[in-house]
Amino acid sequence: AQGYETQETTKPVVAGRAIELVVALPRVVRQGQLRGQVLSFNGKPLAATISIAGRKDTVTADAEGLFSIDLPEGSVEITVTARGHKTQRRTIDVKVDRVTVMNVDMRRGK
Repeated sequence: AQGYETQETTKPVVAGRAIELVVALPRVVRQGQLRGQVLSFNGKPLAATISIAGRKDTVTADAEGLFSIDLPEGSVEITVTARGHKTQRRTIDVKVDRVTVMNVDMRRGK
């Protein structure tokens, strides 16, 4: 059904007996996208790690410093780390079916 996740279930059928099959479909969580670029303060791309509070997975910016991740709507705390640079934390508001751009300039540090 549109707007719901796909679900599969099975139930054995016995000849001559009625069965009831109930399938509960969870709604699809509509998402937005966060994308951007991580640069050193002098404008060079950085391979960085982008962590999202409350999630185990991380996103890695590529050699050009570019990244993108799909996120559910709402306020999200983002942490950006890059070797030899100071960690940055930002709070971003993600909107459904929209792209939010977050470009990051990283300062040298521990």
